[in-house]
Amino acid sequence: MSVLVRIASFIAVFCLPAITFAQAPVSFTKDVHPILVDRCFKCHGGEEQRGGLSMVSRETLLEGGEFGPVVVPGNADESVLIELVTSTDKDERMPSQGDPLSPQDIDILRRWINEGLPWDLEAAMPTNYVASIEPREVEVPRGRGIHRSNNPIDKLIEAYFGENDVALPDIVDDRTYLRRAYMDLIGLLPTEAEMEAFLADGAKDKREKLVDDLLADRRSYAEHWMTFWNDCLRNDFQGTGYIDGGREQITPWLYGALRENKPYDQFATELIDPDRRAAGFVKGIVWRGTVSANQMTPLQAARGVAQVFLGVNLKCASCHDSFVNSWKLADSYGLANAFSEEPLELVRCDVPTGKMAETRFLWPELGAIDGTASLKDRRARVAELVTSPENGRFARVFANRAWAALMGRGIVEPMEDIESPAWSQDLLDWLASDFAQNGYDMRALLARIATSKTYQLASDLHEHAEGAAYVFGGPRG
Repeated sequence: MSVLVRIASFIAVFCLPAITFAQAPVSFTKDVHPILVDRCFKCHGGEEQRGGLSMVSRETLLEGGEFGPVVVPGNADESVLIELVTSTDKDERMPSQGDPLSPQDIDILRRWINEGLPWDLEAAMPTNYVASIEPREVEVPRGRGIHRSNNPIDKLIEAYFGENDVALPDIVDDRTYLRRAYMDLIGLLPTEAEMEAFLADGAKDKREKLVDDLLADRRSYAEHWMTFWNDCLRNDFQGTGYIDGGREQITPWLYGALRENKPYDQFATELIDPDRRAAGFVKGIVWRGTVSANQMTPLQAARGVAQVFLGVNLKCASCHDSFVNSWKLADSYGLANAFSEEPLELVRCDVPTGKMAETRFLWPELGAIDGTASLKDRRARVAELVTSPENGRFARVFANRAWAALMGRGIVEPMEDIESPAWSQDLLDWLASDFAQNGYDMRALLARIATSKTYQLASDLHEHAEGAAYVFGGPRG
């Protein structure tokens, strides 16, 4: 090594200021929350609050337990929580069960407290808003409708635009509408000949006729909407479970149901109380070996039915009382009992509680499920309650999905959790009511939307600020 190189190395090591790299802030969702769920919620989550300490929210954690506060935001060294997780006394150390927290986990908790105890799940915490269960009739405004349309959707949107000071977008040209309708309704682009014929057609009702013709193409319609329903119902062609028969496809049944335009209430009934061809949906995945209790097939069925047909997220509540919505562990197990050969014991975070779950529907006010009935009768009863005319949630969920499929965004987001406020409750309730009154005809609902002037508006290309209330301005481009 030359003298110059040695001098340069000496200066770099001993003379220049040390370069430090700042750590990224702790993410509660990615870093902290998994630790709490895995190691803390068994004793301090949901109904279980050992020592009076609940860790299901920032507020309850700050309140502390029977012996006072356990965290001091901004000061980990003064926080009892850090003292407990670093203790070498087996009678004092937390968590009291299993191995001690790893140094990495302790460092995450320490940094989290020093950063002020951020809790970025608060946006998903329950609010005072409670989504209605009952169906609701909506009086359509008497206005002329956007672009002089008599479609009730356009009358409702005209009123909405006025209330929210939204400038009325233009109607798209024939070329744009043709491509949009083809892609949305049957997933194909029009041929050059079809484009030329549509552009040359001078009929005033040619757009309505186009929608009718596209939806009447049963094969193209079924093949396109298979993708939509495969995603919703988690119907695959290969993957986990298919090799050893622990999972079943429903593809032939689903294709036939779409091709014949099976009414949505019948569609749902045949999936919830299935024959052999449709049984794969509620069967879920029969896992090989030992798995977490929340992966038992009855709980998979409960989550699937709740999410697809009721817009309810039971994922968290399948392991413990949810901290992102109001659903409890007992709710998930209560519905799962309807799909189980044997009565289920409540298992919280993989720890058996010794309590047996009561068989019940998510909204007992809609009706009861006889836990002593046969499995077939219990599933049939769930199907009755899901599709009951008194259950307005059932029609709302699909109306919201259909709107999102054609417009690019749901009236309620996220679509899998329809317990959030809608940007237009009147529009959602009217669509759901119209859907039910028309015999749950899925194609008719799509036609109602696709023939509206609202669907024909120019795409809304504006950026919507994250966290700000969404304002509808047209189909999302």
